[in-house]
Amino acid sequence: MLTGEEMKKIKTHSIGFTILLFYTILSLINISFIVSVIFENQVELISKNIQLETERQLTKLISSMKKFTQESRKGKLFDIKTSREALDQVTEFIGPHFDGYVIFTEKKDVIHRSGAGIELPETFIEDGIRSVTAKTFSGNDYYLRIDEEKKMIYCYISLDEFRLGNYVILLQKNVASLNEALKNLYHQAIYIIIVVLLFHVIFAVILFRYIIHPINMLNAGAKKLSEGDLGARISLKRKDEFNTLAETFNRMAGSIDDKMKDLSGQMEIVKESKDRMENLAIRDELTGLFNRSYVIERTNEELKKAAIKKSNTAFLLADIDRFNEVNKIYGHQTGNIILMETAKTITRSCAATDVIGRFGGEEFAVLCTDRSISSIQEMAEQIRAAVEKNVIVTPDGNFSVTVSIGISCIDAGHLNTNNNHDLPGTAERALLRAKENGRNRIELIM
Repeated sequence: MLTGEEMKKIKTHSIGFTILLFYTILSLINISFIVSVIFENQVELISKNIQLETERQLTKLISSMKKFTQESRKGKLFDIKTSREALDQVTEFIGPHFDGYVIFTEKKDVIHRSGAGIELPETFIEDGIRSVTAKTFSGNDYYLRIDEEKKMIYCYISLDEFRLGNYVILLQKNVASLNEALKNLYHQAIYIIIVVLLFHVIFAVILFRYIIHPINMLNAGAKKLSEGDLGARISLKRKDEFNTLAETFNRMAGSIDDKMKDLSGQMEIVKESKDRMENLAIRDELTGLFNRSYVIERTNEELKKAAIKKSNTAFLLADIDRFNEVNKIYGHQTGNIILMETAKTITRSCAATDVIGRFGGEEFAVLCTDRSISSIQEMAEQIRAAVEKNVIVTPDGNFSVTVSIGISCIDAGHLNTNNNHDLPGTAERALLRAKENGRNRIELIM
C-alpha cells in the first residue's frame, strides 16, 4: 500500500496535475492581459474624451462670446452701454454650457457666482493669472486645470477681450460622468472575466474528457491487470490515438490471459506427471499398493514414534498359497488378476490407518500401530477368511485361493529408540512357520 506522502507525490507529478497547473497559469495571464488592456487603454481614452468634450464646449462658448462682443461693438443687434449689461449677457451664454461658474478679479473679488454652493479652488488666483498670461503670450483663449481628487475640471477665461475689464471667469465641469463610465467599464471587465472563465471551464472539461479520463481508464485497467485480474479490458468509443492504445492494451491483456491459461494447463500436466512419478516411486504398479521400500521406510518411522508414545506395533505378512503353480499353469494374466483381487480383499479387511503394501511377488504386508495384540490377530483372521471365501473370476475360470499369514508384534514395554527391531524379518519367520504347519493359517511371533 502507498503512503499518503507517496500518493501526494504521484498526484503532483501526474499529467493531469501538470496540465491543470499550466492551464491555470495561462488563464490568469489571459485574464490579467484583458483587464490591463481594458483599464490602461479605456480609462485613459474615457478621460481624454471627457477633456476633449470640455474643450469643445469651451471653444464653442468662446466663439459665441467673441461674436457677441463683435456685434455689441457694432451696435446693430445688442445695445450694450455698461459693463454690467455685458456681464449679464455673458452669463446667458455660459448657462447652457456650464452649470457652475464664478467671475472674479485679480484681487480675489468675486463679481458674480452662479450658485452659493460653488467653491473656489485654492489656486484660483494663480490659475486666473495664468489664463491672462496664456492669452497674451501663447494665444490660448483659456487655461485648464484638472483636479483628479475632486473629479473636477476648472476652466479659466480672461474677459478683457469681451469688454469686461480685467475679469476672469472660472467654469467648473464635474467629471462624475467619468466615474459612471468607469463603473460601466468595471461591469464590462467583470462580464469579460466571467465569459473567459466560463470558456476556460468548458475547455477544462473537454480536456479532462478527451485526455485525462482515458489516461485514468488506462491506469485503472493496468492496475487491475497487475493485481491478477486477467479479464480487465478498456472500452473507449473513440477513433483517436487513445482508442488505438486501448485496443493494444486489450490485445496485450488477452494475450497474457491466453498465455496464463496455457501455462496453467502445462503446470497441471507437470503436476500430474510429478504425482505419477511420486506414486511410481512408492506404489506398486499392478496393485496400486505401497511398494516394499516404502513399507520398510514407514515401518522404521512408526517404530520411532511408537517408542516415544509407548504404543504397540505389528507387522503382518500374507503370502498366497501355491501361487507359483497357478502362475505356471495359467500364465501371468490370470496370476495378475488373482494378485489384484487378493490385494483388494486385504485392503477391505484393514483399517484406514494401516499401511498396506505389496512386499514381494505374491506377498502382502500390513503395518499396524497403536493396536492391541488381540485386535491384530482378529484382523489377520478376517483377512485369511475373506481371501478364502472370495471367488476370483478370470478368463481361465473361477479361482479360490488361501493365504498364510505371519505376524510379528512388539508391545510398548519392549520398544526402544534405538530402532533395532526387525519386524519384517520376524514376520518372515512367522510366515515360514505357517507354511510349514499346513498353510492357510496364522502364526504369531512376539
